[in-house]
Amino acid sequence: MKDQDKTKQTSIGELDSLRDRIAALEKSELECRQVEEALRESEEKYRILFENAGEAIFVAQDGKVVFGNPMTVAITGYSLQEIASRPFVDFIHADDRDMVVDRYIRRLKGEHIPRRYSFRVLHRNGGVRWVELDTVLIKWQGRPATLNFLTDITDRKQAEEALNEREDFYRSLIENSLELITIMDQDGTILFESSSCERILGYEPEELVGKNCLEYIYPDDLEKAIAGLSSDPAGETQRSIEIRFRHKDGSWLYLEADGRDLRQHPSVKGIVINSRDITKRKRAEDALRESETHLRAVLDATPFPIALVDVMDNNINFWSHSALILFGHTAPTTAEWYQIAYPDPDYRRDVIDRWKSFLETARKTRQTVNTGEYRVTCRNGSVLICELYATFLADKLIVTFNDITDRKRAEDELRASEEKYRLIFEHSPLGLLSFDEKGVITA
Repeated sequence: MKDQDKTKQTSIGELDSLRDRIAALEKSELECRQVEEALRESEEKYRILFENAGEAIFVAQDGKVVFGNPMTVAITGYSLQEIASRPFVDFIHADDRDMVVDRYIRRLKGEHIPRRYSFRVLHRNGGVRWVELDTVLIKWQGRPATLNFLTDITDRKQAEEALNEREDFYRSLIENSLELITIMDQDGTILFESSSCERILGYEPEELVGKNCLEYIYPDDLEKAIAGLSSDPAGETQRSIEIRFRHKDGSWLYLEADGRDLRQHPSVKGIVINSRDITKRKRAEDALRESETHLRAVLDATPFPIALVDVMDNNINFWSHSALILFGHTAPTTAEWYQIAYPDPDYRRDVIDRWKSFLETARKTRQTVNTGEYRVTCRNGSVLICELYATFLADKLIVTFNDITDRKRAEDELRASEEKYRLIFEHSPLGLLSFDEKGVITA
């Protein structure tokens, strides 16, 4: 009897042990399924990001592109199959190939070289596109390769070139003028002096900037000079006056000067004086150096900031790392993002109205829609101008930010530069002409 009880107890123990093992296996199987599901969701998320990124992302190995996203096709015009079938140098402008290949080889050798640089690529349509490359060394299928992020900066380059050309044009005209150009306050304090100052007066411009011009005028001519600086209607051209101005060597020069009050103009903020040396009757050309050459540095290209939002445009499920780098802050919901990115209530309402309208278009067409330009406030209080692109894909809304702040600033600087020098030249008493190589007047 005791043996039977013992056997029964053993069987019960084994049954309990078996049940525990079954429960453990079931739990392990559930955890495996959960891990697999999480892995699939993660892969799907990054696949969506990869395929819809606003820049080309590709892997280069053995001198060829072995993996790339759709934007790689958009920038070059070639299919991924065509790109993969040829050495990647075939798609690089001939003048830039040696540089790109040299950096690619050195990077594979482990040498420390700049990650970012720009060059030109050849488009299938025969055109040339400027791109900026951000690249890192990786292992691809067990062998050295590079992971590359390629951004199309053609528009930015064109804006910079246009700004350079216009500034060079006006600088060339001014540097070849025979006049001395001065900007001063109403009290006579010199704010700017053209470089012809040294040729005409013997002073370096820096020696006069910050000084009062009345200190250098012949005593008998002070009354005329003060009258010339008197408050005339803003923008009115004053009559020409002749004054004697002390040369650096102590002698007196006769200058014929006329000016215009542009203190209210935001790009000038002073009285502009045009002076001619009537003592020597202009025996040499003057040179005026543009004082406000504010050329915007090229932005360090990084992957475009991207946010994944639910289809109802409520919850933001993912922010790319570049968004945090660019803006300094992110938010878990669109409502919170509207608050921190668009702090001004009136502007925020305008942003939401415009955004919702474009979202409906994107929702209906299922195509990427450029929703326009927005002023995004960063964590540090600065404001960036960004183009926002909306794309509905499956159960997600993909929002891509394209920072165009530098391009906008370049456009504003170009307009300000043109306006400033247009005003100076339009009111110069001397006619200024620009000739081409054949002697034909161009401006």
